[in-house]
Amino acid sequence: MTNKAAKNNDSAGTKGRIVAAATRLFAEKGYLGTGIRDIEDAVGIRRGALYYHIGNKENLLYEISHGQITPMNERAGEIVDSDLPAERKLRAMAHLLMQAIVDNQLATTVFFRDWIWLEGERRAEILAIRDEFEKHVERIIEEGVAAGTWADRGPLVTKGVLGMLNHTYVWFRPDGSVTADELADTFTDILLYGLGPNRAGTDPANSMKTSLSSTP
Repeated sequence: MTNKAAKNNDSAGTKGRIVAAATRLFAEKGYLGTGIRDIEDAVGIRRGALYYHIGNKENLLYEISHGQITPMNERAGEIVDSDLPAERKLRAMAHLLMQAIVDNQLATTVFFRDWIWLEGERRAEILAIRDEFEKHVERIIEEGVAAGTWADRGPLVTKGVLGMLNHTYVWFRPDGSVTADELADTFTDILLYGLGPNRAGTDPANSMKTSLSSTP
């Protein structure tokens, strides 16, 4: 190995340690609560060395966020474009999100909570990828509605689905009593039941009004 190759390997190794330390610190203390010196101390590098390897703190947040959402979005696109029925696509999306948490809960936490602190073009890029991911879920819902599998409950269903699944990063623990696969299946069952046609053709809004008006 040449001296140049060895130097490049050392630099890549240091950058990897910086990203790993930043991911842990951002997850624990928040992006705004973590300083450059915190990261340098965690990695054990001299003052100012982080700028040489990374540039600035926002670059780290971008790298963590991009590394988390991009593969998720690509896989989501594959699920949507598959020949699976809408129910199985929705279940596959739930498993995708839960697996992302299991594989790297720290990075998932940083992305979901802190990507909003990105600025300019990088913020716009991450937002565009996130919106595309949401569109994938929306397409699945629309397919189910078009097939007559689910009732058409409007565009807010997509945000409700994602809200239920995405927020699990806050409380889910891979070493807990429920596995990621079990939780994904449980949530999907809840979603599928909620998306089903109204029983006996009743209107949920009218049913709620009737229930409230009959309450003493």
